[in-house]
Amino acid sequence: MGRNEYSRHRQCDPKSVAKAEADGRIAAAVKRDQGGRFLGIDWRLADDLWARHTDPVAAAKNNKSVLPPGPSGVEPLAEPGALGASADVYGFFAARAREKVADADLRELEKAQRYGLALRADEVREISARRYRAVRDQITNIPDRVAAELAAEKDPARVHARLSQEIERVLHQLADEAEADAERG
Repeated sequence: MGRNEYSRHRQCDPKSVAKAEADGRIAAAVKRDQGGRFLGIDWRLADDLWARHTDPVAAAKNNKSVLPPGPSGVEPLAEPGALGASADVYGFFAARAREKVADADLRELEKAQRYGLALRADEVREISARRYRAVRDQITNIPDRVAAELAAEKDPARVHARLSQEIERVLHQLADEAEADAERG
């Protein structure tokens, strides 16, 4: 089928067929010889590609349809879009709905990040690593700070009380630092 025949088949302007071919929407249906000369259009494949690669929302804005017209004199079963999701043969509307939901989720996440209500995973890993290093360093420094004092102490209850006091001091200090970090954002 030639371009003009195909445009009559689609009931559209030949320029629309040329544009769909140039855009690559129906390029796979165009047959060419070894030298690249146009031989014709596989109309069945072109109809399928046209429907798959044309945005039905944009087409509807121009009062067009992505589906090929039915046989002349036959009324369509329903207006385009009236059949709902069951008419979404190629899944375009379902894909568009997923895309819209993903865009909305992304905007919501970006908003939460702007207000300091959400952090990126790499930031959380960095903060966690920094905090755990601080905990490790503070706790491993306890023996260095109290070893001489405890070595001189003979009463086990006092040793226990002093160790508990130092551990509690370190943990309160770490908690205060974490709160200060949180307030700074």
